[in-house]
Amino acid sequence: MKFPRRSGWIVALALLVVFGATLAWMGRRPGEVQERLSRLRAAGLPTSSAELNTWYSAVPDSENAATLFLAAASGLRSVSVPGLELAFTSRASRTNGVTERLLTANRAYLATNAAALRAIHAALQHPRSRYPINLSAGVLTTLPHLSSIKGYAQQLGVCAEMAAECGQPELASQCLLDALRLSRTLQNEPTVISFLVTIACEAITTGSAERVFHHIRFTSEQLAEFQTEFSTAASEFSYAPAMTGELCMNLDAFRLPAGRQFQSFVMAGGANTGIGLENFVIWLYSASGLQNRDLAVMVNFYDRSRELAALSPTKRRVESEKLNAEVEKRFRSQFIPVARMMLPALFKVEAKTTRQYAVLRCAEVACAVERWRQAHGGALPESLDALVPAYLAAVPEDPMDGRPLKFKPRPRGFVVYSIGEDGTDDGGAPRKSGSNKPWDYTFVVDR
Repeated sequence: MKFPRRSGWIVALALLVVFGATLAWMGRRPGEVQERLSRLRAAGLPTSSAELNTWYSAVPDSENAATLFLAAASGLRSVSVPGLELAFTSRASRTNGVTERLLTANRAYLATNAAALRAIHAALQHPRSRYPINLSAGVLTTLPHLSSIKGYAQQLGVCAEMAAECGQPELASQCLLDALRLSRTLQNEPTVISFLVTIACEAITTGSAERVFHHIRFTSEQLAEFQTEFSTAASEFSYAPAMTGELCMNLDAFRLPAGRQFQSFVMAGGANTGIGLENFVIWLYSASGLQNRDLAVMVNFYDRSRELAALSPTKRRVESEKLNAEVEKRFRSQFIPVARMMLPALFKVEAKTTRQYAVLRCAEVACAVERWRQAHGGALPESLDALVPAYLAAVPEDPMDGRPLKFKPRPRGFVVYSIGEDGTDDGGAPRKSGSNKPWDYTFVVDR
């Protein structure tokens, strides 16, 4: 028996209504997003890209470390000079010394860049910074400065290493401190990519500092300044601004017209298909209630991550793992297409944050050990407790287990370390190049 064509359309329409009603029931989150956004507004936090642009305070040009640095760094000559090498980065050079040819090349490079390095140092004495970006553009905001900041951090690190080779401790100290201050020019920039560049710059600088410490015996006053800068970098190390910014930008992405939403979430800003398919997809996505559920999951994740940033590193790591596991569980039980696509990459931010925080604290403690060693005729302390209270108010805790950081003498020096991501004490074993095997987070001084 054949149904009339009209009957077929009625059945199809009924199925579509049932399907849509089912999705709407599955996607319901009445009032959850608005309640959270109301709390954010009451706390004076932004909830749109336009508000975010105002919230990220402007800085007068004459006081802006960011723009002053960019102007100064434009005069810094690249390190890719023919015949120029960094010899002491190899283990053999630390025992065999540096050839006169390399020393001559390094001195020439440092002399060529002396004026630029002075200008950079002056620029980075300003405590406030904001790079010239317009966050009102939301997910379309461009961040052209990020591509060069990491490179400048590398150059400052290399200059510090060259100065160490050439026996110029004052210049080596200046370049390392400036590299740390450069990282902090990004600390309040409210995007996750800016925060990740901050982590990369600080990792580059702590690596350079480690190599410089192999060569130079800094004065107690210089070591105290390094210790203060490492401590400040660790204590101000927060992804709260980044999560605030991501929340605002993604809220605005959900507010875009259908075609623009499709490009933002599915096509990563690609060209419009021109056939209206994306409009229908977003309409169905919105009408079914799935958009509300997606938005609720993302707003909850961003805002809770922002709140977790205020916790101690050890507690933050534990709570962040719980939050990530909670979201992963929802991925397995619910259809949340946009959150599933965008949030997993952010789960790794906490791990990167914890690792670099641990290294900064290890560097801070290593400076205190060096100061103790100078005051005791070159002898090492029996434990880090000996540094309290003269050189440390307290031994910083390892964010991996909440216990104090560890210390171990080495044949030619010492290592301060965290037990690392695997939670196993490997005796301060650093990461081996090219290996993914778990390792301790370390700061080594061999001299």
